[in-house]
Amino acid sequence: MLILMLLFSCAPTVTFQQLKPARFKLDREIVLVLGKAQLDVDTNVSEKEERHLVRQVLAAVNEYIKPEAAQVDMESNVISSIAGNPFARYSVEEATYTLNLSGKFSAHEFIDARDPYQIRRTYNLDLAYDVVSLVNGRTVIKDQYRTRSEDFKTGKTRDEAINGFQDWADICRGMTGKAVEIIIKAILPHYETAVRTLKKGSSDKVNEAVKKAEQGELDRAGEMWLAMLPQIDSMSAKDRMAVYHNLGIYYESHDQLEESSEAFSACMMTGEDKLCTYGLNRVKGRLSELVRLRQSSL
Repeated sequence: MLILMLLFSCAPTVTFQQLKPARFKLDREIVLVLGKAQLDVDTNVSEKEERHLVRQVLAAVNEYIKPEAAQVDMESNVISSIAGNPFARYSVEEATYTLNLSGKFSAHEFIDARDPYQIRRTYNLDLAYDVVSLVNGRTVIKDQYRTRSEDFKTGKTRDEAINGFQDWADICRGMTGKAVEIIIKAILPHYETAVRTLKKGSSDKVNEAVKKAEQGELDRAGEMWLAMLPQIDSMSAKDRMAVYHNLGIYYESHDQLEESSEAFSACMMTGEDKLCTYGLNRVKGRLSELVRLRQSSL
């Protein structure tokens, strides 16, 4: 597995934008407004902490994490994420749905050892969210998002270990920002950057097209691979697999899934290859995504 990962990491890649459907189905015209947005902040330290360390930590908490500021950051993230989505609008006056969020960010600190000092911090974020129709008052989406992270620092003294940690407020801001991004993607269609691994062939002409694709000219590379099809039977097995596989990606980038499936299948018939199998499975998954996107008329 490690060898396979190393090979993939050195392989040429291409990127393209792919429209993804929302997890939930809303009306075709989505106009959102932020309703309730509440984020509580809870921090504490281990009972094993000595008194002056408790005072030090609590002072840092009061300085760096203010519930009001954390909530304002979350609200700002929600509004900008909705406004930046091409398939929805944020409008207080014209809203058809309201988005509500409530949850808690908690940070806890523990001393695991004292010679040298080993301090562990855990961060938890729990966010519940719902989307309510302003037309009929019905809750159309209700879900929650949870995440947890942990950090560990050592030092000869308590202060040396503690000084190695990132500010609590920055951790809170980062976790809530990521949570908002995931929640907005769950309720709205969105674009994601797809990264695909290309196959190199044994000839210069096949690899010249690979290089074009790497440089951002995937359409030009696709034309070059298509031009090789009339002579495909006279090419080496490695070249044939590369042409078929890379054409599968070219067609996939344009959502021409029937042609993409045929190309990946031809690659698999030429020789056993995991990349071709992965490609064919991706196409099958993409078919269901397109059905959901068409239902939203996107």
